[in-house]
Amino acid sequence: MRLLAAAIAIVLLSILLWLLLPAGAPTPQPDIALPSSEALAARIAEQLNGDQFDPSAELDAAVDSELLAARLAALTRTVTTQAVPSDQQLGAYLEQHRDRYRQTDFFSFDYLHFSALEYGAATRDQAQAALAALRAGSGVAGQVERLQESSQHALDQQFGRGFAAELASLWPQRPPSCWQGPLSGRGGLYLVCLRDYRAGALPSVEALRDQLINDWRFEQLRQQQGH
Repeated sequence: MRLLAAAIAIVLLSILLWLLLPAGAPTPQPDIALPSSEALAARIAEQLNGDQFDPSAELDAAVDSELLAARLAALTRTVTTQAVPSDQQLGAYLEQHRDRYRQTDFFSFDYLHFSALEYGAATRDQAQAALAALRAGSGVAGQVERLQESSQHALDQQFGRGFAAELASLWPQRPPSCWQGPLSGRGGLYLVCLRDYRAGALPSVEALRDQLINDWRFEQLRQQQGH
């Protein structure tokens, strides 16, 4: 705003000088030293403000503050990424995120599929009726399929995400008939008869040390940044 006022004052002064000069008056001689526009603007600004004003002072202060904050953040990142966690810290981190590091599960089971496309709104009723018949020792219509030693990843790809986790939760609850369900999956509902379940082992801290240190450091950095 102050620079704008100074510029307006220069324009007004120029117009005033032009009006005061008589028509046909000779132009100033080259040896007459007239003040430059910058000098005139500085002089007018000084008269308007009563003191010198440096418009870059506040900007420089803001830039310095931002630079200081950036350097402090960089220093914090350096300290964090060079920190070495103790075995106790790594063990606690591994236990907290055990599902991330646990090896894959493997399942062997039989299953019956009840297609939602075929049964529509009656899909669940059909599945529950078949489950009751199987638990009673009766036969049911439909083709029983069998999978052997299928990994958690393979099952989630075939039946839908989370299907393997549902199977794992059913393992401790197996009834004498072994048939359980119905479980929701890709394309409809499933009855399952679990034959074997091998839970993935959790590796030791020593086996995962380098990976755990990197992940722990990244987690500490995220927490410091407020994520």
